[in-house]
Amino acid sequence: MTVEYQKRERGQLIHRYNIKQSDADDIDRILDEKDSPPEARGNSKPVIVWGEVDESLYGERMKQAENAKPIEDYQLFCSARAASNHLGYDWDAVGQALGRAKRRGEDIALVHGVPFRCADQVTN
Repeated sequence: MTVEYQKRERGQLIHRYNIKQSDADDIDRILDEKDSPPEARGNSKPVIVWGEVDESLYGERMKQAENAKPIEDYQLFCSARAASNHLGYDWDAVGQALGRAKRRGEDIALVHGVPFRCADQVTN
């Protein structure tokens, strides 16, 4: 049995590799060690809960939206859309709120008592 690996650049297939199953475990280990996240673009930028969540406001949101999940201070999301889904929205509420905040010259957007910030703007 063989395992197929694909090498892609900018979405284009460059090469297909067919590797014996016995060698695939070694390759998987190396790939896991060397893996780096793709460059973020648009809505794929990670966002973070930047500060304390207003529990009373967010509690109201959880009552309104059946699919809203509990959230923690400084929780990281892979994208604004993922954060919006976590809050029970079926649209990018966090991304839109961050866009409005940016136009006002602010870094933080409040969505139902949850302060969000683009994670790539956070520095130590």
